[in-house]
Amino acid sequence: MRHLLFLSAVAALFLAAGCVKIDYVGREFTPTPESEPVAYYLNREEIPPGEFRIIGRATLTAPDGTDGYDIKDELLAKARACGADAICQVRARKLDVGLYDREEADPFPAQKPLDPANTAFNSAPSTQEAEKAEYGDPVKLQGEKKSRKEVVVQALFLKKKAEVEKLIAEQDQEINRILGDKPEPSRTPAEDKAEAPKTPAAQQ
Repeated sequence: MRHLLFLSAVAALFLAAGCVKIDYVGREFTPTPESEPVAYYLNREEIPPGEFRIIGRATLTAPDGTDGYDIKDELLAKARACGADAICQVRARKLDVGLYDREEADPFPAQKPLDPANTAFNSAPSTQEAEKAEYGDPVKLQGEKKSRKEVVVQALFLKKKAEVEKLIAEQDQEINRILGDKPEPSRTPAEDKAEAPKTPAAQQ
């Protein structure tokens, strides 16, 4: 019995994890090594001033009832894959995403066919076909509708300021090298003076 309960719990955990979705918009760097921790801040006030720079924004959606630790682990895994050093959770809420019918017991369960030998006497129970012919098909009452909710968590991905500025500069240099962009040649003072716009006094 305990083994079955354990397997059910594991199956539910994998089912919930499979429904978690993360949308990320921002820069991506080399993944953060497993040997280095990724910090998790619950609000902006916990972030050490001047230490990090925002590299992107993530929005996680998960079914209502998903464990908070699972949500945190999913965000940390995504941040590590994007090369972030920290996460700052900025908002968490539940949203209505639709309605569903609450399951109820069928008040008209299917009848088992009667033995013809038991229907040949007075006051014998009617067969299903006879009841259907007299009363029509049974109508199942509509169950109560309940709201289906999702958990939505928004977070910022952070990276150490000094490191991210260095990496961005290296990426920009690499892009310029690939595209063959060259800085504009320096202009001489004579060229700048020749193209200087004329003042109204000079035009008169």
